[in-house]
Amino acid sequence: MRDLEKFFWGLLAAVTVLALTGVTGNTLLTFVLWAFGITFAIGGYWLFSKYKYPKALSILAGIAMGAASFMLPWGIVADQNWLKMLLFMLPNLCLFLFLLIYTYRGKGEQWFGKNLQPLLIRSAVLAVLTTVFASVPINTWAHRQVLWAFNQQNESLLHNLRMFDERDKAVSFLDKQMCDAAIKAANAARREGELWLEWKPEDGLQELYGISGALATQYNAYLCKGWAAYDTENYQQALHTFIEADSVLDDLAGADSSWNSSKVWSWKNMADCHAKLLTYEKADSLYLLAINKYKTDVGKLDESLADLFVSLSMSVSAQGAIHEANQVLEQVLVPFESKYKEGEGSYKGTMKMYEHFIANLLRAEDYEKAALYLQKGKQLAHKDSLNYYVLQHYDGYLQLKTNKYKRAVLRFEEAMAGYTKLERPGSGNQVVIRQALFSAYMALADYTKAEAYLQEALEIAERDHGVESALYYKVLLDAAQLDRQLGKYDAAKEKLTKVLRRYESQWGDNNKVAEVLAQMAVIENELDNRPQAAAHATRAYAIARWFPEYKSASSDEVLLNIADVNLSLQHYTFADSLYKAVLERSQEDYYKVQKAKALSGIALVEMEQGQYKGAGEKLEQAIKITQEAVGGTHPMLSSLYYNRGRLKLTEGKTEDALQEAGKARQVLNRYFAADHINQADMYTLQGDIMLAERNAKAAGVEYRKAETIYEGTYKKSHWKRRHVAEMLELVQALQLV
Repeated sequence: MRDLEKFFWGLLAAVTVLALTGVTGNTLLTFVLWAFGITFAIGGYWLFSKYKYPKALSILAGIAMGAASFMLPWGIVADQNWLKMLLFMLPNLCLFLFLLIYTYRGKGEQWFGKNLQPLLIRSAVLAVLTTVFASVPINTWAHRQVLWAFNQQNESLLHNLRMFDERDKAVSFLDKQMCDAAIKAANAARREGELWLEWKPEDGLQELYGISGALATQYNAYLCKGWAAYDTENYQQALHTFIEADSVLDDLAGADSSWNSSKVWSWKNMADCHAKLLTYEKADSLYLLAINKYKTDVGKLDESLADLFVSLSMSVSAQGAIHEANQVLEQVLVPFESKYKEGEGSYKGTMKMYEHFIANLLRAEDYEKAALYLQKGKQLAHKDSLNYYVLQHYDGYLQLKTNKYKRAVLRFEEAMAGYTKLERPGSGNQVVIRQALFSAYMALADYTKAEAYLQEALEIAERDHGVESALYYKVLLDAAQLDRQLGKYDAAKEKLTKVLRRYESQWGDNNKVAEVLAQMAVIENELDNRPQAAAHATRAYAIARWFPEYKSASSDEVLLNIADVNLSLQHYTFADSLYKAVLERSQEDYYKVQKAKALSGIALVEMEQGQYKGAGEKLEQAIKITQEAVGGTHPMLSSLYYNRGRLKLTEGKTEDALQEAGKARQVLNRYFAADHINQADMYTLQGDIMLAERNAKAAGVEYRKAETIYEGTYKKSHWKRRHVAEMLELVQALQLV
């Protein structure tokens, strides 16, 4: 009999596995359980007599366990009357409890000693099986598989099982960040749950929420997709997905009021998308809803509330109301700072407000107030904290904006050391701080160091953020600026074209697009592609003038580039108006460089109009201002000396013109290679001077040097190459005379 029991245990295990894997249905398992039960009921006496149990105990134990095994298939079928099930479970449960109690109370007597353990173990296994299936808790995959096998005709139960199966799939997909698959599974889980409950729109969702977790999983799945779209800058898709998530959140809040607090962040998610899509009115209304609800629900001045205020101010600033945004930030910052100093407020919230307020002051060009709040913020910030290094970073921008380039480098280097120590190697700050150092070294005309930091920024942006990230394209824009400075116009054009396509597809016509178009106009003009240069400049101006930045010094570089192109195109009146617009708002010491460029542009217009005296005075002013701002050897001076050399040549003062050309050559040789394109311009000027002095041989030498450099950069039809070719023909003719 013992061998027969072993056979049935093995057979039951094998058939159960086959049923779970879908190889067999429930029929075979049912027959095996019935046979197993009959074996216990009939053969219990012979099976347990081996342990020398009393005859009555052996017979009763066999019948009790046999009944439990025989009725187990009905227990596996759901929706049975639990009282009926209890009748079949009761004998074995009583047996199990009897054995459990007396096994541990009667250890001194053989009848109650360890010999009862074999019987106790068998009874316990059957008690667990019958109890589990009778109570129908569907919380494990294995249990659901058994229920599937025994309930193929029970459609209601199948909806229930599918609900849990799909929910588990959704959770698994979420763990793997497979958001679309998670949404599909979560939606299916909810649909199956509604079918199981025979749910109607007028019914509540409390029962579905309390049983399955399908609603919460559905919400998290939509959030997963929304955040993924936002991170890849697909803001339209992100907005659509966050709206779907918000709809599910409403259902959650209806089922459980504790979810109401999540509406704050749902509104913020949608507002962030609207801000990126430039639908600011909707963004602002959602931010205000979130702020008011957070104040009502939480009522604390913490980091989360600071984050909401910062987001709102960024949206307001983007609409051109940056001063109004700063007024609001300053008013909100006061209670944050006060509470923190009293020991009741949030350090993180206060520092976040400080950081954003200072960044906004720098954008608004309110440098005096920025310096004041930088000092106050550094006093509050924990030393050697990330907040402190962020403020050092902003201090570097302040120094850069106010022409204190070496101080800027020191601040940026300290911030970079802090970021390296406290942040992961590929963080966004690691890229941005290198861009800042690039800008500082470009201002200092240290192009070797500028290029080194630029390459580091490109490598980090590409490796850790991807070539489609916004950060990568910002660095690419810097790379185009360096190429332009080094005379690599084709390389600059290629980079700017990539950036322009990305910005246009993302934003359409906005101020960033205007900035890129203005730079492209300059490059096309340098390459003598006049129609393209004119088109880019016209479009850049048409876009820029509609944005608030057009009225502030932050757009000066855009206007100066547009003016330079129009000057070259002989649109003197328009170019002059742009130069004068920049000059008018560049009276502060902070804007010396812009002022010098504007004065130089006006001087060139006056030269073309024959107003040589006025042009000379303005060039003198521009040279003096540039020397004060960036020193007496900066490469910006080379173009000013070149322009003054041209003016002197036009006036017939060849000796003075030659001196100016010599000054320009000294500056160029200090910073650029012998084959830099600006060197060729200087050789051309010197050739023109020599020709004016009737020194054809010397002029020919200069023109040939220029020709060699131009050939490596410009097409044959370029006006500079044509001019040199014509001058060489003239030189040759003069030498033959």
